[in-house]
Amino acid sequence: RRRNSRIRGFAIEPGLVRTQIGRHAPQWLLEVEYFLLGPFFLRTIDQGCASILLCALAPLDDLDGDNAAAEGESPPFYFANCMSKTPKANCTDLEEARRLRQLCQSIWQSYL
Repeated sequence: RRRNSRIRGFAIEPGLVRTQIGRHAPQWLLEVEYFLLGPFFLRTIDQGCASILLCALAPLDDLDGDNAAAEGESPPFYFANCMSKTPKANCTDLEEARRLRQLCQSIWQSYL
C-alpha cells in the first residue's frame, strides 16, 4: 500500500540470541541451555541483529534474494539469517493479515 513511501515492514527471525533475558531463570537451567544449545544454535547479539539491520538499511531492490518478486508484486517480507524465506502457510492467511494490518494501522496512525 505504501510501496512508494519510505516505510517498509518485514517479519524478521533473529534466531536464538544469547542475551540476559533469562537472567531470572534458575542457574541450572541456563547452564543446561548454554551447554546443549550454545555451540549449535545460540547467536551473539551482533549475529541476531544482522537480519534486522539488513532489512532496515539495504535498498529494497537488494532484498529480493531467492524469493524475488515478480513484476508488480510485493518484495519478500520474511527474513531469517539475512536471507529472504518463504513463510509457512499459516503465516500467509490473507484474512488474518488484514486484521493485523488494521490493528497496526490503528496503533501507528499518528506516526504515518
